[in-house]
Amino acid sequence: MSEGMNSKQKTISKTDVLSSATLTSVTTFILLTWSKNLPETSPLAPYLKEPTIAFLSGLISCVATLVLARVRYRLRMIEHKRDYQDKVELLDKFINDTSCPETLEELNSIRNKLTVDKAKQVASEKR
Repeated sequence: MSEGMNSKQKTISKTDVLSSATLTSVTTFILLTWSKNLPETSPLAPYLKEPTIAFLSGLISCVATLVLARVRYRLRMIEHKRDYQDKVELLDKFINDTSCPETLEELNSIRNKLTVDKAKQVASEKR
């Protein structure tokens, strides 16, 4: 049972850590700069103190990292689809152009293997 759970666990990549650290530092800088220029009479002034700025920066960074991870996942799925469609279209053209039964059988075998291999790649992608 634990083997099945391990295969479904999400992992944090180096890209996620780097983008999160960068986002946190940029957000902290922007909020600190903005809070220093904010007049004391502003209704936001009590909420933009150093402890809340650190919390807000972390929260914004977390949300942005989740959004970026989702976008990267979607882009990988689009790339898999495009790659598969291009190869299948070309193989279908070869299949339509051939009249030799042995070549036709081999091309169909290659097409089926391509489908299985691409399906395994898509199934192994992590969200």
